[in-house]
Amino acid sequence: MSAEANPYEVTRAPVADATPSRATRPLPVTISLWLFWILLTMTALGSYSRLVNFEGATDPGSISYIAYLVALVLVPALLIVQIRLARNWARIAMLIFYIMDFMFRTLLFVMSGLYTPSAVAWFIVPLIVQAIAFTLLFLPQSNAWHTRRTGESPAKDS
Repeated sequence: MSAEANPYEVTRAPVADATPSRATRPLPVTISLWLFWILLTMTALGSYSRLVNFEGATDPGSISYIAYLVALVLVPALLIVQIRLARNWARIAMLIFYIMDFMFRTLLFVMSGLYTPSAVAWFIVPLIVQAIAFTLLFLPQSNAWHTRRTGESPAKDS
């Protein structure tokens, strides 16, 4: 018998890690997520108080109003969870959702005619917090994290 190499023997080679480590979330994204959760909690409490004090259950528009209040909490909650998972589509959808909500709340605020300092504060303060949260969410660090969370193109994700 000779000391020749067996041509059918399995080649031994080092194997790279099959699951690449996920990039750590940048601090601006973490702060933005906390701000969104605080805003969502305030919205949920406001929606709950409106539903508890709701008297027009027989009004045909009441079902759409209840659906609006529920969607005002559930849609952003779903999007925040997806943003936490570095889904780029979620932060863009969240921006579109909040722009539409801003226009609707502006319309309601103007039509109500209540321009007391407390009403103005409840209208302006969430807008400022949202602007800060979105600014943090679209910083270059955040953009890099959302587009390369595992070193692969986001288009390959399903």
